[in-house]
Amino acid sequence: MINQFILTITSMKKALFLFKDKWIFILSMIPVLIGSILYYFLGYWLYGDLLTKSKEWLTGYLSNTLGIEVFYWLIVALTTITLFFVINFTFVLLVSLIASPFNDMISSRTEKLLTGKTSEDFEKTFSATFKRYASIIFNEIKKVIFILTLTIFSLFIGLIPGGQIGTIIISAILLAIQFVDYSWSRKELGLGGCIKDLANNFLSYFLSGALMLVLIGVPIINLLALPFGVVFLTVIFVEKRKALS
Repeated sequence: MINQFILTITSMKKALFLFKDKWIFILSMIPVLIGSILYYFLGYWLYGDLLTKSKEWLTGYLSNTLGIEVFYWLIVALTTITLFFVINFTFVLLVSLIASPFNDMISSRTEKLLTGKTSEDFEKTFSATFKRYASIIFNEIKKVIFILTLTIFSLFIGLIPGGQIGTIIISAILLAIQFVDYSWSRKELGLGGCIKDLANNFLSYFLSGALMLVLIGVPIINLLALPFGVVFLTVIFVEKRKALS
């Protein structure tokens, strides 16, 4: 138990250091940039075409110029507030979906840095990942189904007096699984192997998952929390296997 606590602390320090790696940082930023561009065009459409048509519609129904301006700016305010909440609740989710193949490369890069196998051509790694794109996405879908199932289970636990603690534990473990699953998939671990690894490193995965729960709840920081979580959990996975070998 103490060993797992120490492993988590040392792994976090290594993850913070490795996160400065040029390729890891670039791979981390690509999904964020793609998500930002998509939301930029959403905002451009809302503040351009939609609001222009709204003003034309108001002009057709109202003859008073002041009334048109008042209603128009009310629509602008409502649009801004709605867009803010939509982005706040969906941006991280969208980025996490876009990031699947990039997270796989981040995990692979992290393992290579830890094991000293960074001489491999990065373009080959990039190409190999995208050849596995379909399997990565399929695995992501399976992971989402599994996580949703456990999430529903944790909601029922939360209804029991004192069950909120169980909900927090399950949420932290689920988040850790999301990140360490890239290592599991790369090592082609079956369900039994994944469960065994989870059982052997339960405290480490819980502590790291709990930390990521906090980071993901912080605006701006949550954008880089996702790729950092991949690095962090990959370090824990690799270091544990190195200790056992």
